[in-house]
Amino acid sequence: MSQHGIILLRIYNYYGKKLQESELAFYKLIDKLLYRDWDPIGISELNGPTDEYQGYLPIIFNLALKSSDINIIADYLLKVEIERLGLAGNRAHCLEIAEIIINEKLKLNL
Repeated sequence: MSQHGIILLRIYNYYGKKLQESELAFYKLIDKLLYRDWDPIGISELNGPTDEYQGYLPIIFNLALKSSDINIIADYLLKVEIERLGLAGNRAHCLEIAEIIINEKLKLNL
């Protein structure tokens, strides 16, 4: 099973139910957004592995479902940049990504 499949299985087990279509679409959207737009280490520019940020995906997905406060998501993204990836961190960019995530959540009526 792929890393992505394992993560989906974890989410299934965490919630104790199968994700609704809209939730799965949102999950996949966040996955693409992290790789394509957040991408603090520039992995997508090098056509690197698309699963690079999937380890953070379940937490971001859960945070977004529980709250529409962009600061909560931005804080987590910034923490990952600084503590996990060893970067200086870019709060403004993290806020932009968090805002996109919440706007997409609202479009999907989640």
